[in-house]
Amino acid sequence: MPLFLLALGVALPLMLFDIVDGVNFLGDIDDDLRAVQIRLLAAGGAWFDRTIPMIEMPEAYVSPWSRLVDLPYVAITWLLTPVLGMETALQAAFWIWPPVMLVLFCGLVVRTLMAMLDGFMPLEPIGVIGSVLLMWLALWEFSPGRIDHHNVQLLLIMLTFCGLGLWTPKGALLVGVGCAGSVAVGLELLPLIALVLGGVSLCWVLDRPGSRAFALALGLSMLAVTPLFGLALIGPAGLASTQCDALSAPYALALAGYGGVTAALAALPVRTGMIGRGVLVAVAGAALVGLLAWQFPLCLDGPYHMIDPLSRTYWLDRVEQEKSFLLYFQNGKTAELIVLGALVAITALAAPVVGSTIRNGRSGVIIIYACAVAALALALLQTRYIRFPAALVPLFVPFALHMVSRDTKAGARLLGAVVAVVAGAGLALQALAPAPSDSIDAVDYLTYAGCKQPDVSILGEVKPGRIMTPAWLGLRLLDHLPPGMTVAAVSFHRAAPGMRRILQSFISDDSQTRREALDGFDYIALCRLPVPASIAADNLFTVVARGGNWPGLTRLSGAENEFMLFEIDHAALR
Repeated sequence: MPLFLLALGVALPLMLFDIVDGVNFLGDIDDDLRAVQIRLLAAGGAWFDRTIPMIEMPEAYVSPWSRLVDLPYVAITWLLTPVLGMETALQAAFWIWPPVMLVLFCGLVVRTLMAMLDGFMPLEPIGVIGSVLLMWLALWEFSPGRIDHHNVQLLLIMLTFCGLGLWTPKGALLVGVGCAGSVAVGLELLPLIALVLGGVSLCWVLDRPGSRAFALALGLSMLAVTPLFGLALIGPAGLASTQCDALSAPYALALAGYGGVTAALAALPVRTGMIGRGVLVAVAGAALVGLLAWQFPLCLDGPYHMIDPLSRTYWLDRVEQEKSFLLYFQNGKTAELIVLGALVAITALAAPVVGSTIRNGRSGVIIIYACAVAALALALLQTRYIRFPAALVPLFVPFALHMVSRDTKAGARLLGAVVAVVAGAGLALQALAPAPSDSIDAVDYLTYAGCKQPDVSILGEVKPGRIMTPAWLGLRLLDHLPPGMTVAAVSFHRAAPGMRRILQSFISDDSQTRREALDGFDYIALCRLPVPASIAADNLFTVVARGGNWPGLTRLSGAENEFMLFEIDHAALR
């Protein structure tokens, strides 16, 4: 309890520091769309229906996001609505639940550290302080108003690590819940989940102490909790469907299949040698992978298979979080670079001590370390992952401190070498990084620029219909649309069909392509923007965003309004 209170005492000020300016450092459009999804459920939406009815591409937009994340917010909203009213209760829920999760996270961090160090060395207060301080970027996922699913993922992966640290059958149950729950919430941590499950199987092959009982309990846990998560969160129909970007048949079969194979092998009455166990695991694993590839070939293209080449080129390939950490050098993001450098240093310093724990018979620490290194590698490849190593690598601060302190001279030399290598690599990359590009085209304005304080009251004065609008503006309009009014898309991968139509409508220089993309839409909505003269006026977006007119569009809003609404005359549209 004292160590937990110490961790919480360090974490809370770090979390609160994030909101002193009223803006979440990690806040993004995911929070905005999640708020829409939660609001729909709280207002009486069906549990298994995650359709966002205000988005028509023209297909209905069905969210891949888990109800497991929505549930606490909706419960708090319903609890507070009689006192505060629906909307105020909803906003209160957005501020209450993330800090509550921070308290749970701190408890899991301390319990995981104690389990990892048990039988090796005591957990000292300095280790807790150092670990939590280095987690500051991950702690900002628990800031009030940060309602995206990453904080839930952090809780579940820490629960998984806690179970690995214990390395007991009870710990294996925690690992099963954490792994299945993580996949139910989102697929970002799928590589780490695969590493955890593969690590447990490898320990069984090597006949590590306690691995047989751990593997058996983990297999049974996965067999039990996977269908429970599926039935509770997406229902029988969702569990039988194929959704390559969310929990559904492919992932349920993979998790439950792993559970069945692992439990069966671990329960074999005849003890085979290491080679025999390796062959059994390899054959069973290959059979399971082959079955998945045969049954779900669509998923071989990954979770973004629905993104067409046009949307990929002009949207996904431009999203910063999909790029490597070299972008930090190019954009001068010093804080993130310092975090990455510190995490690399901790993994290097902790490695010799982690290796020495193999002799204590518990293999969980090695698997946790492998996952932390893998998370760091993922963050270097795609910056979207940075929150995960920021939470996981600091678990090894006590190991790094032990390495430096157990032999002062040798530790000082190692620390100096690691810092020199990390700093030298950083300076070299900084020197080689290309200068930030000042080139901005019409697609940049279409994708990211929007109205500062739009007056959208005109929407309530026209008849309901479908609006073609940039995805960024479409997201902002969701909470203001009158009944029967819809937008074409939002900036999320499942909305790629709508984004393709947006690009064809606004950026294409071909009239026939534009008319086909706008077929079925009644209005066009844009923000008046200072599009520079250097961008050619050869497309609908550039001309209209500057305040100009376009054949086939009748202006409905005031001529000087920042928010511009036009009715489409398809017969006259050029």
